[in-house]
Amino acid sequence: MKSIIERNFPYPILLENGGDYNDARFNVECKTRLSDDSKELIMSFNFIIECPTIRRLIEEGKAFPFVNVSQRTYRKSGPLINGNEFKIPMDWLSPNHNLEVMPMLVAKSDFDFDYDESMNLVFSYFDDSFKIKRGQILGYGNFLTIELPTNSKIGSIFTISKLKKKEDIDRGLPYIISLDTHAIDIKVLPDIYDSFFKLKDTDSSYRKLLYSTFVYPAVQMAILNIFQDYDGVKDYKWCIAITNKISKLKGINFETKIDFTSEEIIEYTNLVLETLLQDAFNDIDKGGEE
Repeated sequence: MKSIIERNFPYPILLENGGDYNDARFNVECKTRLSDDSKELIMSFNFIIECPTIRRLIEEGKAFPFVNVSQRTYRKSGPLINGNEFKIPMDWLSPNHNLEVMPMLVAKSDFDFDYDESMNLVFSYFDDSFKIKRGQILGYGNFLTIELPTNSKIGSIFTISKLKKKEDIDRGLPYIISLDTHAIDIKVLPDIYDSFFKLKDTDSSYRKLLYSTFVYPAVQMAILNIFQDYDGVKDYKWCIAITNKISKLKGINFETKIDFTSEEIIEYTNLVLETLLQDAFNDIDKGGEE
């Protein structure tokens, strides 16, 4: 299917509260989980369709459930024909923005659609059958807003964005680090940002290595903030991921430890970044294969 077609003439539409059908409803439930390697978000949908007419169309293979998933500049759409799962790579998503999901019912082929008693009274006044085209929307479910499950891997707690404010660009710094959201946001100069993301499709192993150099000062600043004001940042996802890793490796209780040295900050930064660097160099050893 290349496109979803909006209706341009009257025909029955199933909505969350029945719409053009009597005593009907269309509700969708969604559960999310991370794959075993934490690289994919798996969305499991349960389509609740209480409408004999629409269920008959689905059973006859004339219609099928369809979902549109979006987040800022990311969008993915697709049918749920063989199963109810939808998979999205985690590195395509921003950890500090919810997913928005619009469930739909879509015509799989062209067909004639006759009035029956389950439809709203107004549609009984149409003498001819409804001409349904492939790709037309036959129903809209309840709109869903889904919070991403926490990915505890260190690479998931960073976002790299472009500096936009003129006063920030005029400061001349290559990047500004922000720690006041669940992800550590590294805002970089526009030319650096554009050059970095050009590597996404050309040399992924080098991009990973460069990514590690971006996040090194961010991790160091984050660890310093944890030691200085643990209670103020302990609920952020980046803090949870970093403290979990350091606690596991060094046995530190951040609820009680206050004193720290500059050498410790450097040591803990290297521990946190170790996995990212290993991944980057492993890719280079494998010839850049993902």
